[in-house]
Amino acid sequence: MEDLKKNNDQVQKNKEKEKEKIKEKLKAVFDKYGYDDEERRKKILGLMVFNYCLNKTLEKTIFPDNYEVAKLIKVLRQCKEVVVTGTIENPQNDMERKGQLAKTTICSRYTFLFLDLFLNTLLEDQQDGLYQFRFDWEFKEEIDDEPNGYNFTEPYTKNELEQIIEYEKGNYIKKRTRKKLTPKQLLGQSLSLVETQMLDAGFFSGKSEGKAREYAFLFDCYVAIERIPVPDYEMTDSNKYTFVKDCIRTYQNHPGKSRRT
Repeated sequence: MEDLKKNNDQVQKNKEKEKEKIKEKLKAVFDKYGYDDEERRKKILGLMVFNYCLNKTLEKTIFPDNYEVAKLIKVLRQCKEVVVTGTIENPQNDMERKGQLAKTTICSRYTFLFLDLFLNTLLEDQQDGLYQFRFDWEFKEEIDDEPNGYNFTEPYTKNELEQIIEYEKGNYIKKRTRKKLTPKQLLGQSLSLVETQMLDAGFFSGKSEGKAREYAFLFDCYVAIERIPVPDYEMTDSNKYTFVKDCIRTYQNHPGKSRRT
């Protein structure tokens, strides 16, 4: 377990180093476009770093869905006995057949305890700081008096879990829509959302005469956070504007697009 903890610590350090590199790239973009106000720079930096972290989290397709994990934690806390049923897809012996019903019951308090601790630790790890950013929370600390020496983190409280479920429910619906979008539409979806956030925060004017520069700024920020590949040639603000506009338009013309972006 000690080796696992060291490995997790190193992974976390590497993530922080990557974030710092992204921040430096973004600050260079801010300087290029004349964003000198420290308060404004701080807010836009937070917005773009959040976008970077969100995209990295969405790329982790090997991990369980946060919404499913959070709901499972809630169910285990609500019940003294849980019956798990499913259809066998991977038979484990000659007595089992694909398509056969499988069933088991969980009722041991010991099993419930460790499942709760494990699932909370899994959720805290795989959300990778998004909840801290979204809800202004502190990172969960490891439990000092841990059962059998396992490296579990502090469980989420009832209220925290309810906030997570409500938040992840929206993400779950978005993910179902995301699967139907092309890469260009996915990028347009993200750009459209960030443009709205920049307008709401007063960082963009919303006037047509300033849109070319604003879209060029978005383009360069997205190159910095690795959402858009570094161009093979020098692009003008007009080129960048056209690229961003086409991505957003492609997304907005998608029939399954949410009304709210």
